[in-house]
Amino acid sequence: MKMKIMKTILLAVILFVGMTGNAFSQLSANAEISTQATIVAALTVTMNNNLSFGQVNNGVTATLDPTDARYNTNTSSSAQLGKLTVTGTGGSSVTYSWDDDDLTSGTNTITFTPSVYKTILTTGYGVTEITNGQSDLTINNTTIEGTAVAGTEYFWIGGSIVVSEAHPAGTYTGTFTLTVEYN
Repeated sequence: MKMKIMKTILLAVILFVGMTGNAFSQLSANAEISTQATIVAALTVTMNNNLSFGQVNNGVTATLDPTDARYNTNTSSSAQLGKLTVTGTGGSSVTYSWDDDDLTSGTNTITFTPSVYKTILTTGYGVTEITNGQSDLTINNTTIEGTAVAGTEYFWIGGSIVVSEAHPAGTYTGTFTLTVEYN
């Protein structure tokens, strides 16, 4: 009988210790996550050239082609593409957008329709057309002829104006503002 009581007590102790061990092991748990931050360079937009259609006659559509000056129409020899330089962190995703004003002289207005291209080359013309609000772009992250050009792109701005026969002579002006934002 003593043996039976001892077995019962031993079984009770084993069960008690086993149950309390499980109870204590469920009172805490942990997991880890990694943390990171990618620091990007400040974005800058620098004006290199103002856009000018030069002298334009009445009754024509004047066009400045940002891909090739041979396709400019109805502009004078003083015509010039606008050029902006954008710098930031190479390989970063960005959105480009712009505001453009029509050209005005007093109360007279000429509609300006911009044409915007970008390239990684400092000279020449744009090679990739950009649409207003385009957000699937990456700032270039390359090297050209051994020179790191990562993080720098050049924007060539041209476009067209339609000058009616009735537009009075004068100097017509407006603005074009390029905005760049990291995505």
